[in-house]
Amino acid sequence: MATRNHNFRFNLDHDEERRAWEILHSECVEQDFKSQNRFVVKAINDYYERHLKEKAEPYLSSYEKEEAFIERIIKAVNSRLFDNLPQLIGQYILVSGLSGFNVRTSQTNSNTMQESVPEKSDVPEENDLLDFDAF
Repeated sequence: MATRNHNFRFNLDHDEERRAWEILHSECVEQDFKSQNRFVVKAINDYYERHLKEKAEPYLSSYEKEEAFIERIIKAVNSRLFDNLPQLIGQYILVSGLSGFNVRTSQTNSNTMQESVPEKSDVPEENDLLDFDAF
């Protein structure tokens, strides 16, 4: 088993180093990782992989920010849509029900209108009021 040892110093007067010390000794690290050593190894590897990706693609962080922003928009739209879905369904049913009702009543009205229209033989052929030659 080839192991190597390296010591780190944390200057607690510097905010960044104090924060790293607090994270390393937090309950979360203790619960989620087998040891502090595993946490440090994983943190170094993840950080270095991220560094290489950013070096290869300088706009990686802005792409990630844009994708996160788009995801938030999609979640908000979906949330709003599903919150309002019962109301939208109710409006659709109401509108489609009323339009069906209007179609039926307009058909009934057109039938009654056809019955009340006088026959062509009942209409006089000439109308004295429409004779413009007299003026």
